[in-house]
Amino acid sequence: MTRPLHRPGLPETRPRTQMPLPCPPLPDRLGSAPVLACLVLALGLAACADAPRADALPAETFDVRGVFEGTRFDGAAVRVHHEAVPGHGDAMRMDLRLADTARVDGLRPGQKVRFRLAISDAGTEAFGFAPLPDSTRLHLDPAETPVSGDHATH
Repeated sequence: MTRPLHRPGLPETRPRTQMPLPCPPLPDRLGSAPVLACLVLALGLAACADAPRADALPAETFDVRGVFEGTRFDGAAVRVHHEAVPGHGDAMRMDLRLADTARVDGLRPGQKVRFRLAISDAGTEAFGFAPLPDSTRLHLDPAETPVSGDHATH
């Protein structure tokens, strides 16, 4: 039997009853399941942080032509003097990161090529390189206006 606590000069108190815990204790049969569930949830959230954003724009891909000038940065990029890319820039010489380095092994500097250029928020990548006939006329001068149907297309 619980004896009420009473001190002189203080109102009489009732026996303390156990207050409910904010989280009731889990039965022993669950063992480490809650810990495991929290770990899985935390790992899932961490994986989502590296996933592409839903509002990120997909890459725009262009068919581009130019002159292959060689590989750069231990084969991770190529230098190409390319025709204008509609909506993205005039004809210019630039280094482009390769999406697939094996696709340029057979090309030689000075060779005319066609390739695909993917432009996105993550950057620009070139892929799908193929040689063009030596007789192909390229429009590498920014002041030159290509004939309709004879230039890079979107």
